[in-house]
Amino acid sequence: MEDPTNQDPKFLRNRVRHELLPLLAESYNPEIATALVRVAALARDAVGALDRLATAELDRLAAWDAGAVTLPLGPLRALPRQVAAEALRQAAARLGSGAPSSQRTARLAPATAAHRAPPLRAWAHRGLRRVVATPAPRRPFRLGGVTLEVSGPWVRLALAPLPVLEAREVSVPGRVELPEIARALEARVVDAERYAIPDEPARVAFDADRLPTRLLVRPRRAGDRLAPFGGAERKLKDLLIDAKVPRWERSRIPLIEAAGEIVWVATLRRGAAAPITAATRRVLELALVPLAEPHADR
Repeated sequence: MEDPTNQDPKFLRNRVRHELLPLLAESYNPEIATALVRVAALARDAVGALDRLATAELDRLAAWDAGAVTLPLGPLRALPRQVAAEALRQAAARLGSGAPSSQRTARLAPATAAHRAPPLRAWAHRGLRRVVATPAPRRPFRLGGVTLEVSGPWVRLALAPLPVLEAREVSVPGRVELPEIARALEARVVDAERYAIPDEPARVAFDADRLPTRLLVRPRRAGDRLAPFGGAERKLKDLLIDAKVPRWERSRIPLIEAAGEIVWVATLRRGAAAPITAATRRVLELALVPLAEPHADR
């Protein structure tokens, strides 16, 4: 089929076809078209091999969540540069970068996610340069339809920021749901004589008679400090950094406050307030549980 636009020199493809290729064939290589086809086939094979290798590395390294993927920075840096950049490109494509919002899915499984509207490889190399820079960027940066953020040993690609925890009160005893982190905080009071102090990070115990009956659950604030059990007072920011909490999770860690004092950094550190002693008669146990998990007395 011959279309009139095939002769129009305003289109680059036509100038290549009608002007450049004849010039190269006449002046340099009569078999230029065959040579270019051969080079294109080799390039296609090389890109296909790169794609497959990057896919395997992405499936090996990535931790997927709704609208986000987290990769370990060290192993990503250890990959050949082309493979690492392609892994970032594929991760963004699986998330739906560049696709209309109506086409994005809430969650894509690593092995079955369809690539749609993938970013250009040049995009991936620009992103990789910033991700592996020393020092790493301290702020999130946006490329295409995704936001990249580096924190400690991790890099995260996401379509949207994580929701920040909202402040809420909880009665003692009682329960409050924290939907931003898909958790609930439960407070129960039991007799000290039949209570065993828990040895798990999601539960903590206090002398119930030395704390108020209403507690505040809130995110961190600038200038927060913690007087930890068995240690000296320190900045909360330093505690979170030492615990290797990624920057994107630090405003989602529940802080339990009693009468203006932080008594528990949930799952990380207990405060010094209201310790259980031989004189304790009632124990207040706080537990951070999955949101769907019902309260059950033990």
